[in-house]
Amino acid sequence: MDCLMYKAAREGNVEFLKQFIQGSDNNLLLPTHRENNIVHIAAKLGHETFVREALQASPFLASHKNSKGDTPLHVAARAGHAGVVKLLLSTKSSLFRVDSIETPGTTVLREMEVGKTGAPKLWRTRNMVQSTALHEALRNGHEEVAVCLWELHHEMAGLVNSAGESPLYLAAESRCKEVLLKILKFLTQVSYNPTLLREAVRGPDGQNPLHAAILSGSSGLLTLSRKAFHAFVLADSLAMCSSMTVVFLLILAMVGDPAFLRSAIFYSTNLLNIALFGTLVAFVTGLYTVISPKSEWLAIIVVVICSSVPFLIKFLHRKSSTSNPLVIKYLKGTMKKPVITYSPGRRRSNLSYGYSKAKSPHWYQSI
Repeated sequence: MDCLMYKAAREGNVEFLKQFIQGSDNNLLLPTHRENNIVHIAAKLGHETFVREALQASPFLASHKNSKGDTPLHVAARAGHAGVVKLLLSTKSSLFRVDSIETPGTTVLREMEVGKTGAPKLWRTRNMVQSTALHEALRNGHEEVAVCLWELHHEMAGLVNSAGESPLYLAAESRCKEVLLKILKFLTQVSYNPTLLREAVRGPDGQNPLHAAILSGSSGLLTLSRKAFHAFVLADSLAMCSSMTVVFLLILAMVGDPAFLRSAIFYSTNLLNIALFGTLVAFVTGLYTVISPKSEWLAIIVVVICSSVPFLIKFLHRKSSTSNPLVIKYLKGTMKKPVITYSPGRRRSNLSYGYSKAKSPHWYQSI
């Protein structure tokens, strides 16, 4: 590549490009030592006007690959230049410069009509690590570019690169919420295609998009909306604090002053009710948000079942004979204890049995 042309591509000097094109010895196809052409260079820096002029003069530049297998679309998507990406996708050319499958490292010029079967789609082109432009946009967190590429063809959700990363995994990792929700919505509609579903949830080293969301600190983004996530966190924290307080409260009552036992049981009962409701809210909120996009009726059934727990406990409390434990009867002084009377001179079989009202302990009476 001519050094002046290289400088013009970096600076986006359209006037120099026009003069170069009008010259008799111009050759826009000459690449750098890394096989980058002028569109690669200008696309990386976001010079949209320069890219447009170059493609009008030589449409072949749009599909040319550099030494890493990147087309200008890969470069623009990686840099996050949405205008350049849209320009490259709208390029109409009938000639494409593509890598030959039979002889790696060389290129052949093939004539193909755009839109016909067998024609290489620019957005489907993969680089040396099998990544498409969508992979590059998501990996670098450029959501606007990723949305633009995703709308071209939704079955890109099943394209996995050599690292085992699917677009859904990268969207979760880079916190691209809009793309992530679009992909999830699409996957709920293609349950008939298990191969696509299996590929769409793949990640490196056996991970899946949920791992990526948690590692990137965006687990709430993957499964819960903001309000649902806040409700989940608050309810879960309340349930944990209440249950832990009950444990230590009862331990202190057992090893401490016996007079504190009645108060400890009273407070523990109330705290356990709070823990129960907090656990139910956290469980129902999280489970409903995850299940409802796939099966609304199943999510409603889960909510009804979980909501019935307090009523079930109240019902069993009234019906069970253990609702008034013997220890409480003893503490209240209402339980009768057995009394054995023995008369001297009588045989063992002549022993008489009776019951007397038990007296409450002195520490209970003082409460």
